[in-house]
Order: sequence, then C-alpha cells, then structure tokens
Amino acid sequence: MTTAAVQATVVTLLTLMATWTGLLMAVALLLPAATQVAEHHLQTSKVRSFLLGLGLLTGIAIGFSLFRAGSPVARLLGFASLELFGALLVLGAAGIAQLIGRRGEPEVGQPNFRNLLRGSLTLSLAMGFPFIGWFLFAPLAVVFALGAGLLAVWPERRLAPKTLPPVISGGGPTKEGLNH
Repeated sequence: MTTAAVQATVVTLLTLMATWTGLLMAVALLLPAATQVAEHHLQTSKVRSFLLGLGLLTGIAIGFSLFRAGSPVARLLGFASLELFGALLVLGAAGIAQLIGRRGEPEVGQPNFRNLLRGSLTLSLAMGFPFIGWFLFAPLAVVFALGAGLLAVWPERRLAPKTLPPVISGGGPTKEGLNH
C-alpha cells in the first residue's frame, strides 16, 4: 500500500465525517421540532426506540432485496423504501447529536449552534473510532436513530381532553347547571 493510498483513505474518511456532521446539523436546524421530538424519545423511551430500530432493520433488509430485484417496479419500491429509512435515520441521528450537545452544556435550555456542532462532531468521531466505533457504537447508534426517527414522525394517539363548562367566579351551581 502506497502513501498516496493511505492519504486518500484518510482524506475520504475525514470528508465523510465532516459531511455527516454537516448533514446532522442541517437537519436539526431545518427541522427543529422533529429533532426535539426524536431527542425527547431518546431520553424517555430508550427501549422503545431500540426495539423499533431493530424492527426497521428488517425493513431495510427487505428494501435492499427489492432494490436488487430484476423488476424495475421492485427496484423503484426498494429505492423509495431505502430513502425513507435513510430519512428516519438522519432525523434520529440529529436527535442523538442534539442530545449529546445538550448534555455537554446542561445549563443551556434551548439547543444552540455550538452545542449542536459539539454533539454532531462527537457523534461522527465516535462512529469513526476504529473497531469500537465501527462495530459497536455505530450499529447501536443506527438502531437507536432509526427508532427515534420513526417516533419523531409517527403521530401519537392521545385521548382528547374532556372539555368542561366554563366556571364563572363567585357563583355556585344552580338548577340549570354549573354557574348558569
């Protein structure tokens, strides 16, 4: 292996890490509400995010097999599903980056550019660390990011609060109802 090949590999890896950092920051800044929802789910429902991410890995495998199929329609469906899973992954990873950045400076309430940059760089560098980052941290981050990304865009079903009649101060219940 020549020195030029080693240098090309290092430059390629650094470029990939820099563009991943930029993508996470762009998503977090362009979709702040969805990124905060993903961050919230990563903090409050870690097991749910992990299990959903594992389930989505099955969907990614199906998407790859469709993409490799012979039929153009199947290839299109495979490509579309992989794009969808990629979008969920990036949204969830932006939530992870925002969470890491916020934990680095907990006294700041709202996410800011410096914390987001710190979190994005930390995530990118940790995923690029030889062996531990490649084979342990990156796969776990991908699974959690997929689950958090799905939870960020999936509408939660909540019971509608019951509306109560307005209460007028100073009056008690009457024969007609409350404060009428």
